[in-house]
Amino acid sequence: MTFSDNKEPSGHTESSVPLELVEENMVDDDTARAWTEAVARHLLIDSPGSKAQPLRESRSSSSARKKKHPKIPETQNDAEEELTPSKKGTKRKRKSSVLLDPGIEAMVLHHVREAMYDIRPSEARSKPFMYWNPSKETACAKMLIKRTPALRVMADSYRRNEFARLISGAARGAGNNERSAQVRQIKLIYLDGKSDFALVTDYVIGASANGALKQMRISNALSGEFNDIEDLRNALYSPSMYTYENLFDLFCAALESGRFRATNQMPISPIENLITVAHEAHFRLELWYALTAQSFRHDTARIACEERAEKHHNLCLLVAQDRRENGTLAFNNRNCTHATNDDDSDHSDDSDGGVDSQFY
Repeated sequence: MTFSDNKEPSGHTESSVPLELVEENMVDDDTARAWTEAVARHLLIDSPGSKAQPLRESRSSSSARKKKHPKIPETQNDAEEELTPSKKGTKRKRKSSVLLDPGIEAMVLHHVREAMYDIRPSEARSKPFMYWNPSKETACAKMLIKRTPALRVMADSYRRNEFARLISGAARGAGNNERSAQVRQIKLIYLDGKSDFALVTDYVIGASANGALKQMRISNALSGEFNDIEDLRNALYSPSMYTYENLFDLFCAALESGRFRATNQMPISPIENLITVAHEAHFRLELWYALTAQSFRHDTARIACEERAEKHHNLCLLVAQDRRENGTLAFNNRNCTHATNDDDSDHSDDSDGGVDSQFY
């Protein structure tokens, strides 16, 4: 294939692909590179412990012409208004829905998953992606854009807030779905009696169960520290969880195991290296909620979502206090205990309405 000016194309494609389609879907080098890197990272999310395989840069991406991503025409953005006849024969304005480009939607979904499972602390200190203001339609999208360089590059080619409005529905829907999936994983690791890190026994995960529900009980590993479930809940929502040595050990061991998505197995480490304050508060809050009743499910009403976000903020303060006052001693005790156990056996050990910046 050659261009109409008889010059050689900068990249190769099938001869059956219309030139107009190629030109309309060209993006600049930064966007293409960010997209391929996002796909590479996305492939690791469901494969804990695997090493990233670098993507080879294609000839087309390395020599593609710099051209901004095409803007969605004025008539297609979500602020579009159409004139429609009313019952009285006059015309009134109504908003019409917009179909998000499949390529952009796929990119948003990839970055939502990547952001949701990014629980490890890092020097980049990316803004945590777990809670957003439910009363603001674009809050979820803006949080995602702020923490994602590839999406910021695309947003720059649109008018102010236009890109956030464009992807708001996809970002919010994917965010809710992935958060639900993460909460279920938290329950499977910490509340399922078959897990090595179970805090309780006889807990039912899900909305249905056959026959009468059993009374959940404290697991054997924690039986010496807590008398009942309410005592455990109080410890989770407090500034002194780290003082319960068995509970702290189970909580950290699960984070080090690599069983959580997008995490690798780690040796015994300070909790500051395993999970951010914001994510730890998120995990502890979900366990606190889940232990209120068997088969617990969140209320999706707006007021309940606002209450949940407020409780998370308060628990962030308690977790930060726990780390300041008890973190070092808790790690030293845990490290000493495991070192002693290793000496006694031949077995070795098998991690905009958003979160305040001090917690990540």
